[in-house]
Amino acid sequence: MNEDSKNIESLLNKAEAARFLNKKPTWIAYAVRHRLLDYVRVGQQLRFRIETLERFVTENTYRAKARGRR
Repeated sequence: MNEDSKNIESLLNKAEAARFLNKKPTWIAYAVRHRLLDYVRVGQQLRFRIETLERFVTENTYRAKARGRR
C-alpha cells in the first residue's frame, strides 16, 4: 500500500468521526460550521483525517491541577 492509499483510508465520514470522538453527528456538523474541526471536502461530502481528530483531542485536553498538601 502506498502513502496516497493510506491517506485516503484514514478519511472518516461524519458518522465515523462522531464515533471516534464519542459525540453525535450533529455535534460534528456544529464543529464544522464553527470551524472547530478541519475537514476535507470530497465533492459535496465532508471527510475527516484521523490525525486531525487526534490533534483536536490533544489540543483540547486540559491537565488537572496538582493538589498540594495543606
